[in-house]
Amino acid sequence: MTPFMKYAGGKRKLAPAVLVRLPDPREIRLCVEPFVGGFNLVPILGDAVKEALCNDLHPGLICMYQALQQGTFSPSESLSKEEFDELK
Repeated sequence: MTPFMKYAGGKRKLAPAVLVRLPDPREIRLCVEPFVGGFNLVPILGDAVKEALCNDLHPGLICMYQALQQGTFSPSESLSKEEFDELK
């Protein structure tokens, strides 16, 4: 299958600029991520974060992360453009 969709990118590219504006990671007890998306910022903070509260308005995304936590996630082998558009 030829790729026909290109993801524009998320906060991962912005992480260095975001991290320098945060307090010392050792001082962060609770990390609140209101737009979790690809879940890039919390892991960058690493073990310094004791607890993370992550949210997103996309119900499919949250279901996927919950399935990952429960060990029940099994991704599709392929996705048509129509399926992608519907999920998007």
